[in-house]
Amino acid sequence: MPALFLFSALMISLTSCRAPCVTITLLFSFQRPLCRSVSTELVKALKELKCMCGKIFSNTNLPVIAYCGHYVCASHEKEVLDNDTLFKCKLCSKVTNPYPNSFLHDLALEDFYTAIKEKGYLCQECGKCHPRENSVYSQKNTLQGKKPFLCVWCAVKDNNFKKYDVRSIGDEAMEEVEVNMDLCSIDRTRPSGWSLFECGICNNSMLLDHDNKHWTKSIVHLRCNHIIHKGCSGDMKRNIICTLCDSETAKLDLQERKSHALGYFRNLSPDVYFYFDCMIHGKCLQKHPASNTLPFAEVKVCVWCHLEYLEDARLEKVKQKKGSTAKQNKGSTACTLA
Repeated sequence: MPALFLFSALMISLTSCRAPCVTITLLFSFQRPLCRSVSTELVKALKELKCMCGKIFSNTNLPVIAYCGHYVCASHEKEVLDNDTLFKCKLCSKVTNPYPNSFLHDLALEDFYTAIKEKGYLCQECGKCHPRENSVYSQKNTLQGKKPFLCVWCAVKDNNFKKYDVRSIGDEAMEEVEVNMDLCSIDRTRPSGWSLFECGICNNSMLLDHDNKHWTKSIVHLRCNHIIHKGCSGDMKRNIICTLCDSETAKLDLQERKSHALGYFRNLSPDVYFYFDCMIHGKCLQKHPASNTLPFAEVKVCVWCHLEYLEDARLEKVKQKKGSTAKQNKGSTACTLA
């Protein structure tokens, strides 16, 4: 396979992620095949998500889940615990007591707000900033006043791959990185790229119930700060092992809440919670939302695999051209000697 999208340190062992995954030869050689990319629509919705007090959640204003199940600012939790006062939700009037674990944390969501504040590259086509793993370098036809980068979505659009002569981003382009900008997509190799609203037991979307047919009415919170379906917790007779981080939670430590927090996202398109297997050559083995896939030979292919396919085709043409030139040169040499 070509070097396109083969980046060093793709899978980093973080305190909140699963068992460390190692890339050997392919970007997609994960130990766990169900890693998912995140819908850009969901990213946009989360960046606009507000607390009942009107403040937008961010890496400096993380959300927590109140007793009623709504997302609220972590500052409200601090105020309640520091002053030993009650917290009344303005959305439903339910009260949260000043007890430990009255407010619950969502570790995957905290990872998300940290991830979108990292350095990225500004796409000259869509004008949005994306992480390195979702960006490529344009060898030619860079738009005036723009830097030579494209996001993977714009790179596969129309004839852009050929038009811009797309390549992977080398170390020499690292100085072109943008700082202090909100990213509009998430690197799927990070925890926030695959654990966002994913059940820690069945690995299906938390926006739908564990039967994958109805909206989730209740969630169950684990000690590791990941969440699971209530139905999945009922299926477990012993302690629960979270598949997102391999942490163990005793049945007595499980906390059930209403899923009001997840209700914010039910008006989004099905792209947010329905995933497709990437089937190209059996190399990817990941699931992706429709917005991150393309139709290819009657199957769904993710944009990253499609770019690798285009790069393979380009390198094959270069190889054939070099072989043809070498054969012609050899023939010319033979004629000269004769």
